[in-house]
Amino acid sequence: MKKVQFFCVIVSLLAFLGIISCANDADNSESKTYYTVTFVNDKGTNSTQSVESGNTATEPKEPVITGGVYF
Repeated sequence: MKKVQFFCVIVSLLAFLGIISCANDADNSESKTYYTVTFVNDKGTNSTQSVESGNTATEPKEPVITGGVYF
């Protein structure tokens, strides 16, 4: 009878430690998700940003064309 009780205590202890170790892994994981955002203007110029999930992308500045004639 004592062997059965000892066995039950050991199994319970191992199960308890297993549950605690899984809970700690879930709490400590800080995996972040990033998205690639690409802006394309009418001239075909691309601007790419890597944005973390939950944040917003920043609009790129207007392109400056040098040496052109403007009407």
